[in-house]
This record gives sequence, structure tokens and C-alpha cells, in this order.
Amino acid sequence: MGHFNHNDHYHRFLLRQVPEGARRALDVGCGSGTFARKLAARGLEVDAVDRSAEMIAAAGRTEGVTYHQADARELDLAGYDFVSCIASLHHLPFTVTVRKLRDALRPGGVLAVLGLNRLSPGDLPFGAVAFLPNRVRCRLSPDGGDPVPPIKDPDLTLPQIRAGARDLLPGARIRRRLYFRYSLVYQA
Repeated sequence: MGHFNHNDHYHRFLLRQVPEGARRALDVGCGSGTFARKLAARGLEVDAVDRSAEMIAAAGRTEGVTYHQADARELDLAGYDFVSCIASLHHLPFTVTVRKLRDALRPGGVLAVLGLNRLSPGDLPFGAVAFLPNRVRCRLSPDGGDPVPPIKDPDLTLPQIRAGARDLLPGARIRRRLYFRYSLVYQA
């Protein structure tokens, strides 16, 4: 069976969230740099951060992207037009991390999260709908060559994420997505 990357499936959606005229981007939990390279290809200056030395090594070098092996919470982050966080927010404390990413945005900047949540009964219909397409995509996709990023089960359910974001990110749009993901989009 092949390798279907559930996160890469949402890259087009995430790229549509980049505000017009954006110049600087931050990609938190960048993994092997796939999304950071897509941002750079659009002309953005990208800081890509991951705690895993193996993932940063796999990312290699890309013009327009500066890779940092670090915990984003420990960096001085400011002045970004776009901040992405793909399948990595659940590896970090929600409130502290969301506050840090929100504060890194320039006025009008966008925070776009593609996250994983702990499953609750509301997730079951979406999981059932995605089961067959997931199997088909896995069969049709080629085997991936990237290293496997660190894996952690999420602690928060989607209702808990919505409640946590309510005060931190007023007006954020949070939606359940297929393939056991959710999206959170906030504009400063």
C-alpha cells in the first residue's frame, strides 16, 4: 500500500489563507519542509521551525527558507504576515503556543492551523465518510521517502479546542475536516 499524506492534502486550502501582499511567513512544525518550500515558491521569506533534528536535516536547503531546529515557544517571533502550523499544535501546550503564534502576527496577518484533535462522538460521521476515500488514496499514492515525523496522540477534543480559542482568537473560523483533521483560521 502507498503513502497518502493527510496533511499535504490540505496544502492548497492553507495556501489560500495567505493574505494578499504577504512577505514573511512562519511555518511551525515544518517537518521535511514541504509546505515551507511552497510558501517560498510564492515569494515569501519563510522561517521554518521544527524540534526534530532529523526533520530539519531532511528539509535540506531551500532558497527563501531559513530552517531552525528549535521549539517555537522559545524563539523571539514577531512581524509575520502568515503563520502556519500543520499537524504540530497538539505536540505543544495549546494556550501558551496559540498565544505565542497569535502575538507573532502583524496586524492583518493570518494564523492557519491544520490540527489533529482527540476523537469524540461528533468525529465519527466524518471518520466514516473518509474511510473509503482514505483507503483508495493510500492504494493509489506512491510510497513516501520522507522520514516519519514524531507522532503524538492529541489530548484535546474539537469542542475543547473551540473553547480554548474563543478568548485567544476572537473570530477564528474552526472547522472539522476529513482525515481526522480540523482547520483553524484567524486574522489579527
